[in-house]
Amino acid sequence: MPEWLLNWSQESLIFIVVLTFVAVILLKLPLRTAILVDFGYMIMAFPFAWQKRHRHQ
Repeated sequence: MPEWLLNWSQESLIFIVVLTFVAVILLKLPLRTAILVDFGYMIMAFPFAWQKRHRHQ
């Protein structure tokens, strides 16, 4: 697995855990909504990570 993909997944996981905690515990959003927002973040963040990787090559 490429290094950039590992870095992206680690950063995404940390952000998603924090985002889910804030959304569900503090904002009282349904877990389903928080998961959909997390999935949307991953879909949006992946192309940026891929582009950043190819720009540095």
